[in-house]
Amino acid sequence: RKMFTDSVVQSTFMHMLSLVGGAQYFDESVKSGSYSRSGMFTDPNWNWWELSGKTIGIIGLGNIGRMVAQIAEVFGMKVCYFSTSGTGHCKDYPCLELEELLKVSDIVSIHAPLNERTKKLIGSDQLALMKPTAYLINMGRGAIVVEEDLAAAVDAGVIAGALGYTPYGRGSGSSRLGWYAC
Repeated sequence: RKMFTDSVVQSTFMHMLSLVGGAQYFDESVKSGSYSRSGMFTDPNWNWWELSGKTIGIIGLGNIGRMVAQIAEVFGMKVCYFSTSGTGHCKDYPCLELEELLKVSDIVSIHAPLNERTKKLIGSDQLALMKPTAYLINMGRGAIVVEEDLAAAVDAGVIAGALGYTPYGRGSGSSRLGWYAC
């Protein structure tokens, strides 16, 4: 296996579980004292969301994407993928066109290299195809997603949230974003 494959896969699920499990929401609830004052064992206002039965759409099914797919199946998720090279080489999972993948996925997980085919692959038009309850996780280079469009989509409720990695402008051309979570 290539270097960092396992750590990227692990990070993908760490971020996925943090987003869908409301880690930031509950962290703020505890720190603000509202959890202690509530007198309940949990927050009934939180909309619980489980991975089981959900669909993950993987953009880029190389070594990392395949491992993400295998672990997603353990969580009971349905898996589909989009081939950024244009060749649907994996027969274990359905290969969909990008538009269809975005429409059916509850989580979109990007594991593609940055090249001419993937640069700005996901912008406002593509984000508008996603479910308002869907999450986007970009573990590829930042420039695969138009960051300003992503921030606007999350702010407007077009999608539920997103998390990604931009190595301080090297991948996106933006020097103001590192890790971003919405």
